[in-house]
This record gives sequence, C-alpha cells and structure tokens, in this order.
Amino acid sequence: TIATESRNQMKITKKVTLSTPPEPWPEDATSSCSKSVSDLSFSYMDSVFQRGASIHKSHRQAARRKRKGTSAASVELGSNAHQTNTALDEQILTLNDLYAAPKSMQVSKLRPDFDKLYSDHNSKLVPTLWKLARPSFVPAGFCQLITVIAQVSSPLFVWQLLSILEANPNSNVFKEGIPFVFLILIADMANAFGTHRQRFLAMKSGVTLRAAMLG
Repeated sequence: TIATESRNQMKITKKVTLSTPPEPWPEDATSSCSKSVSDLSFSYMDSVFQRGASIHKSHRQAARRKRKGTSAASVELGSNAHQTNTALDEQILTLNDLYAAPKSMQVSKLRPDFDKLYSDHNSKLVPTLWKLARPSFVPAGFCQLITVIAQVSSPLFVWQLLSILEANPNSNVFKEGIPFVFLILIADMANAFGTHRQRFLAMKSGVTLRAAMLG
C-alpha cells in the first residue's frame, strides 16, 4: 500500500541521513612513521570492520534467541519484542561509520581542476587526464615495480637456499642459509604490501578521472 511504501521510504531516509559528518580520510593526515605503516597495511579500516563484526554478532545472537523462543514467550514479551527487533533491524553500517572522501578526490575540487587543466592544455584531453591521475598513478607504478622485483627475486632466493642444502647434505648450513630465509620473507612481504597498495592507487586513479569528467 501507499502508507507502507511511505513508511519504508522514511526508514531508508533515516538510515542514510548523516547526523554527524564522517571522520576525515586517514591518509590526508600529517605524515608520520605510524601513518606510513597504517597506509601500507590499511589498518585504519579496523574500526569499520570491528563495527560491522559487532553488528553481525548482534544479529546472530538475536536470531539464535528467536529460534530458541516459544510462542508463549513471544506473547508475553509483546511490544517489547517488536521494539527490540526494530532496533536490531536499524543496526546497519551507514555513511557515519565510513570515512569522508579524500580531499584530492572530492568532486568540488576535481571539477574546477579539470576545467582549468583542460583550458591550459588547449582542450587536449590526454595531458589533462595525466595531470589529474599522476599523483596516484606514478606511485602505483612504483609499487608495481617493487612487486615485480619481489616476485622475480623470491624464486632465486629459494634456488640459492636449495643449492646450499644440496651441496652440504650432512652439514649444518644455518649460517649460510639463514640470510636467504630472511630474504625470502622480505620478498614475500614486499610482494604483499606492494600488490595491495598498487591495486588501491590504481583504482584511486580511475575513480579520480571518472569523478573529474562525470562529476
């Protein structure tokens, strides 16, 4: 009915409306050692994951209690049960739980920059897009280079370690082999961090260009 649709629309609007502005994008903060580690590991997303896990746990516990409950208990609880279920239904991740868009990716900044660069380059699209994408595209390429070097180096380090073991089958080769063990570990870590960072920065470049042209 029209009344039901109206209530659903009001409920959706209530969930989406921001009561408080979201926190600023963590990578826009002042550079520091801890910030660099956070950027590489994306640990700033822990709060979002913890919030989502908490909501998921609440829903699972409510569903478990509902399965164990009886019809008599439901009648006894009455409206209180309905209010509890409604409160649980409204426990979802909203825009308040996320971060604000990075300053460099906000349409209010990108669109004027795009218009200015497009005019400065005599209406040439490729140089304009390159100027906009370069701050994130170049670091993405650097991360990709690190990833390729790590992927090539790791098998070579394994080969060297196996060669040492084969050449000394009955000897203790701890001193000779341990450097290559650490090199393999470092190469794998560089591959992991470089791969994820490259994907993030490359996607950031694409989103920036799309927001600049279509925003």
